Amino acid sequence: MYEQITQRSSFESLPNVKDMPKRRFWYLKVEEISAVVLLLVATFGIIDLCYQAYSSIRTMDHNHLHATTQREPDISCNCGDTITEALSNNCRYDSLAAAWLPPACRNDDLTTAFEKAGSNHDGSWPYFAEVNMTRPLSLEEVSMLPDTRTGGGEARNVFFTTHRWHLVQLYVLLEENVPVTRARNNN
Repeated sequence: MYEQITQRSSFESLPNVKDMPKRRFWYLKVEEISAVVLLLVATFGIIDLCYQAYSSIRTMDHNHLHATTQREPDISCNCGDTITEALSNNCRYDSLAAAWLPPACRNDDLTTAFEKAGSNHDGSWPYFAEVNMTRPLSLEEVSMLPDTRTGGGEARNVFFTTHRWHLVQLYVLLEENVPVTRARNNN
């Protein structure tokens, strides 16, 4: 039932470290080197993220301090809650912003140029009361949607227009704001 074992320990049958092939050690070295390189890259990434965050915060603080030395008066673009309030606050409908705005918050020349760059035969933009674009609206009707509620959407104060309108609007707004941004960055 039992057999006598000729060896005293199972460790005697294990290969000696000197007998192991050198390739196995090379594989372990490559694995260790890869782990060290990966750890260094990760550490550099974390340091870089921290530096970027610090630089961003420091730049914002610098710009904020610089801006307070040349403080402009606070301007409110609020025209009220109704068209009647907007008119009493000297506000006009700005089709470029699609909102009622006071004089300090709008560029009438830019808005006029935008209104003449439309895809209609007279240069105006097409506006619609429904997403399927079957019920046209004039610009005057669009400006009165907050009161008349003849548009689309749940609140019935939404207008629809073409994709081109949106692209041109974004382009004009970008062109208007980029020189200001460039001037700020150059100072």
